[in-house]
Amino acid sequence: MLVVESPPSQPYFTQDNQVDEYTIKKKYLSPPECQNAFLQEIGCKTDRPIRNYPQLICKPDFIIHHINECTIVPSEMLIADRQTLFSPQFAIYNNYHHPFRDGCVPRPQKNPALIHERCSNFALRKVKEEKNRYLFEEILNRFKPDTQNNLIQFWEFANNLVTYWRKLSDEDESRCLLKRVNDVLINVKQKDSLIDNNYINSLTITELNENTVISFVHECLLEYLHAYNNIMLINKDPTTGHFKPTCTNIDYDFAWRYTIECEKLRTIREQLAKLWPSLEYPFDAGESFNIDSLPGGQSAFTATTFEQVQKNICQYFTDAAQEALTKLSSSQIEFIIKKLEQTRKKLFPFRTLVLCIVKGGIFFKKPCTLEMEAILDFPNHIYRSKPSVAIQRVKRLRLLFALCQTCELAKTDIEQNILLFLKYHGVVPQSEEEFVMWDDFLREHHFTDSPVSLPLRYANALNKCLSLQFDQLVCFNSCSALHMGGFSALIKYKPDILHEYTSMEHQKTIPKTLCYEYLRLWASASLNVDAMRSICLEIVKKLDWTLLNELDGWTDQYKFGIPLNHIDLNELKLLLSEIAVRCSLLKKAKKLLHQSLTKNELIWRVKILKSGKTKKSESNTRTGFKYPSSV
Repeated sequence: MLVVESPPSQPYFTQDNQVDEYTIKKKYLSPPECQNAFLQEIGCKTDRPIRNYPQLICKPDFIIHHINECTIVPSEMLIADRQTLFSPQFAIYNNYHHPFRDGCVPRPQKNPALIHERCSNFALRKVKEEKNRYLFEEILNRFKPDTQNNLIQFWEFANNLVTYWRKLSDEDESRCLLKRVNDVLINVKQKDSLIDNNYINSLTITELNENTVISFVHECLLEYLHAYNNIMLINKDPTTGHFKPTCTNIDYDFAWRYTIECEKLRTIREQLAKLWPSLEYPFDAGESFNIDSLPGGQSAFTATTFEQVQKNICQYFTDAAQEALTKLSSSQIEFIIKKLEQTRKKLFPFRTLVLCIVKGGIFFKKPCTLEMEAILDFPNHIYRSKPSVAIQRVKRLRLLFALCQTCELAKTDIEQNILLFLKYHGVVPQSEEEFVMWDDFLREHHFTDSPVSLPLRYANALNKCLSLQFDQLVCFNSCSALHMGGFSALIKYKPDILHEYTSMEHQKTIPKTLCYEYLRLWASASLNVDAMRSICLEIVKKLDWTLLNELDGWTDQYKFGIPLNHIDLNELKLLLSEIAVRCSLLKKAKKLLHQSLTKNELIWRVKILKSGKTKKSESNTRTGFKYPSSV
């Protein structure tokens, strides 16, 4: 049996003993303090935080317009955030702030009628359909604050209503539903002598049906209970105002996870800052790779390992991304491998990688006199102009990881090689393929808690910090089949439809003017739902709806629970249009955030490397290595 899903934060009448549930275990877990810390990091004054809160309503809007104000710390805060800095409840808070402040009722225990009036007025303003307001007002008049038990009973009952859009085998269930509604109203009537018996009979027979009952619960009663709780709490604590936990529905669990994630990112970054200065570039001017200086002695590698190392090197040069398949000299590869074995064998993977990169790896292709200057200058010219940085990183990491495994190094030695890669190549992954490589390698070698796990943490955080949040879409028809769980079921049962309308093909057809107008409205303190729906109606005209022609073919009522005639195709098109425009804005914001994190990580890393320069001035002079002077 399908049931109506209750809202994520369903309201209730707060009792004295329930206030403790909001107690924060640690002070820094408070969402307002998280937000104030973020605002301070980007240079905003927080003495009057209400002035800055509107910036924190819409995360994509903030990133698109203010990402340049962020350094490494706020960039990490942004990727760590799920629903704390930019909480969906922030828009609600901004919308409700004045009612909260103005909701004080003198001696509330002696003013139930005044409380009821204010709660009713607030709840009725939220009713979308004007024709329902009078009906809902009459129903609310039976639920005065002195009959809280009836309200709670009605709410609990409504949370288990069979959705009205489900096809019933007969009408018995529908009649049972309305009878239980009538019973609740009659019970209230017995406690209130002012209610006209004739009117209530007329009301329940002619105007109440499944549609109006469900709409009443989710449009009106929900807001009534929110308002009641807020009024009572504000009067109990007159200082309640800016995001007090007892006055809002902010998710403190998200804030707790956010602070932990921020702390992890900061701690690992500080660990890298301590490790890098002591990790020297593994080449010096005294080395010689001339063909005349033949290595002596036997190779420390076994024959099998030696052969596999050669294969790893050859694979690097024969990858599709290389300019052309180049004939390699087997004897030269053997010579270089033996030379690299002589010193710093534990850093063999990284040293080999450098020689494969410098001058296009010419040293592996033919005998030549190697100039150490080019090798020593590598940290100042990490990437070539072509191909893209993302492609170069993947190729280099593939070789580095392969050599680390082939050489059968100890875990600490593998970690040293990866630390060197991060020190000179940067920490932020530049492609999905690179993210997968980090994920596979670090998990296989149990590095998920090591400082070298920062690339994986960055990539994971970036992938999760901007989500579509289906429950925040504005194009649902109030209490429609799609609104009451149908859309979630539809996406789950047929994910192809979501993939189709979040694809770049559809996003490219949406005019940029419509995208940015929607973004402007999305970031407004008071949402203009009608204007946002109007924009989505324009987008509907731009998209291809061929896929929906097959709707009756893949909607299986027995598996899915929604008959086709209960799905409003116009509403579905509006929702998919809104998803398409939001997805377009989210992708743009994610790209800008990724670029900002990459840039700020480089700025931070250069400062760290420069800070260690004085400690290694003698060594740096000897090797000729220069720290980059600019980003």
